[in-house]
Amino acid sequence: MKKRIEELEIALAKAKAKYKSSQNPIVIKPEFEAFEVYHEDLEGRFTWDEAKEACEALGTGWRLPTKVELNEMYKKRDDIGGNYYWSSTEDARSNAWIQNFDFGYQSNFVKYANLNVRAVRAFKKFLRYG
Repeated sequence: MKKRIEELEIALAKAKAKYKSSQNPIVIKPEFEAFEVYHEDLEGRFTWDEAKEACEALGTGWRLPTKVELNEMYKKRDDIGGNYYWSSTEDARSNAWIQNFDFGYQSNFVKYANLNVRAVRAFKKFLRYG
């Protein structure tokens, strides 16, 4: 367990460094609210609980996408890539929703499975006055 935590911390540090150097965030603007998609999948595969923690560890506002947001990401899959991703939307105590980016379907899945993770956060436009 300690080794896994150390691996996650190293992967998160690398991801943070890459993100800071990224100049082209993917911004998705569905009808409800725009959100930013992290520039790459988090390194490795995660259980649902690990996925939530790993997204939050990226910094302010980063989190797992909702089921609806994940489907919006699927619509932009050519920019995002991927395979099976966790959503933050729970279906039952032991299940959460996932999305297959190859075929587009969503289904509930056991939370202890190891799947891909792509973090999102609300996109905020900052306006300058004066």
